[in-house]
Amino acid sequence: MAGDSTKDIKKAAADKLKLWIVLLNRSITERNPREKQLIIVLGLIGIAFFDYWILINPVVKTYVRVSSQYVPLETELKGLRADRKNQKLIEKKWNEAKADLENAEKCFIALDEMPSFLENISKLAQDSGVQVTALQPLERTEKAGNSKKKGTLNSSPYPAVLIRLNASGGTHEIGKFLSCLENSATCIKIKDVKISAHAMDDHRHGLELEVAVYRLEARR
Repeated sequence: MAGDSTKDIKKAAADKLKLWIVLLNRSITERNPREKQLIIVLGLIGIAFFDYWILINPVVKTYVRVSSQYVPLETELKGLRADRKNQKLIEKKWNEAKADLENAEKCFIALDEMPSFLENISKLAQDSGVQVTALQPLERTEKAGNSKKKGTLNSSPYPAVLIRLNASGGTHEIGKFLSCLENSATCIKIKDVKISAHAMDDHRHGLELEVAVYRLEARR
């Protein structure tokens, strides 16, 4: 029963389509040649518009969407290929930069090297003929460039530590000592120098010196 009903519907639709074609053909046949040409042109335009909207337009939209995604992907792929091509060069540059950093950090003092560093300064002064009377690291206050704001000092991996030195010596000896400090393998920055007359010896002078050294913080 259901199959017969479907066949009847299809047959009725086919009959109606044939009827519409006959009527359309008769309508066109009865018109003058100019109207026939106009109807044919309009029909072709309608068919072309239908084909574009149903078939071509979705393809164009898909192409535009894929193209917009393709360009950045192609650029990224080229970058990855270039990185892979230059991998050995990149590794070489990285190792060179790492070695340069390690060499540069040798001029800083480690956390546990302060006592031995103070001993080296004292020995350097002695070898230069300068007598050290006081040598101590200072608290890291605002004078050392530290703000009282919490966390300001520790923002650098190489915080400055001030060291104050009191000593006495002749003009030549003091000059030699200061030159040795400036040319030391350790990064030492002379912050303040005061030279005064010695109360007990006209050939000697008092020396008040503040230097800054840079401490290498532990790696996090």
